[in-house]
Amino acid sequence: MVQRLCGICPVSHHLAASKALDQVVGATRLTATAEKIRRLMHYGQMLQSHALHFFYLGSPDLLFGFDSEVSRRNIVGVAAAHPQSARRGVLLRKFGQEVIRITAGKRVHGTGSVPGGVNKSVTRDERDLLLRDIYQIVGWSRDAVQMIKQLHAQSPALYNSFGNCRSNTMSLVGPDGDLDFYHGSLRARDSNGGILFDGVDYRDYSQHIHEEVKPWSYMKFPFFARSAGKTAGTRSGRSRGCRTAITFPRRWRRPSGANSSITAAAYPRMRR
Repeated sequence: MVQRLCGICPVSHHLAASKALDQVVGATRLTATAEKIRRLMHYGQMLQSHALHFFYLGSPDLLFGFDSEVSRRNIVGVAAAHPQSARRGVLLRKFGQEVIRITAGKRVHGTGSVPGGVNKSVTRDERDLLLRDIYQIVGWSRDAVQMIKQLHAQSPALYNSFGNCRSNTMSLVGPDGDLDFYHGSLRARDSNGGILFDGVDYRDYSQHIHEEVKPWSYMKFPFFARSAGKTAGTRSGRSRGCRTAITFPRRWRRPSGANSSITAAAYPRMRR
């Protein structure tokens, strides 16, 4: 029921509900395999969701300009003027949805995560199916980042100020201080980067985050209990609260001669 809140990011709601029910059934620690499958499910959703936002919704404004003709400033216009970018956006989202299908059972509103773990394994064939295209997927993702960097370099003053809103930030933080999207403790910073709280067990969130209702909206507005009236962190601010994130090495490339039979051993070691 909970994941029906959204058709774009249902996996996040699915996992949040599962993690809550883990506590109900006393599953305080999952098997290593179950956690990896849940994480893979979540990362698949993040890929398809970011591809949707970046290529379908954001790229028309970025590639044509905020003041360009409205009839052209859409994904159809991007497909006509920048067919390679449009195609990559479609295929990146498709790959993310395949990850979700393999781990959750179907692409939207899957049932793979259950209280205490998962109800579906990843077979060798399914693993190899994802490994077959992973190098291309990572390459396209890196190219998208480079495209944004080039656009920023053309007009840094505009992009540094556009949509800039000072606010508190909050993120999940792993045991080594790294950004985490699935599990960890809560860290919050104010708009100047000062720590509001750190190392908070996420299960105790209600002691630190409260909600209020405005008379002009059905939306609930969260705020930190220690800063009454000030809005809590936004999603875009999650990474700023952490020391670093796990990334692929800059020189990471598909091995020469690699084909559709790539095995897990072919992966280079990931580093911070």
